[in-house]
Amino acid sequence: MSCSSGYVAMQIHRCRHDYAATDGFSNAAKKFRLDVFDSLHAHGAIDNWVMPIGLNNIGWKMYIANGSWDIIAVVLIAVFWVETKGRTLEEIDAIFERHKHSHVLDVELVRRGKAQIDVGQVEQEIHTVVQATKLE
Repeated sequence: MSCSSGYVAMQIHRCRHDYAATDGFSNAAKKFRLDVFDSLHAHGAIDNWVMPIGLNNIGWKMYIANGSWDIIAVVLIAVFWVETKGRTLEEIDAIFERHKHSHVLDVELVRRGKAQIDVGQVEQEIHTVVQATKLE
């Protein structure tokens, strides 16, 4: 066997395909609920079976169909993706839930200087909670 660049590339592709596919499968099984994982695994299996049939039937046009699906996915991500980088968990929760679950002031806003703490109000709330706890 010669060690041509094509042979080396094919071996790298074979190793990547053989081992990375199982790694992706096991990681998906760890990260998703069973109903979601079943759906994802079914779609992956269908894609693996449909692509060779499509290549045999319509040839190179199957790559256009596959590429157009990728373009649709990129457009959907660009339109609906929510950027969460640099936000606190409370801010992310407010984005996805459309409302805050707490009336407590965000500590991160105070740290950034975007909000002020009313110490008197905080002491009054603590006193109210302590009194309610004593009555129980």
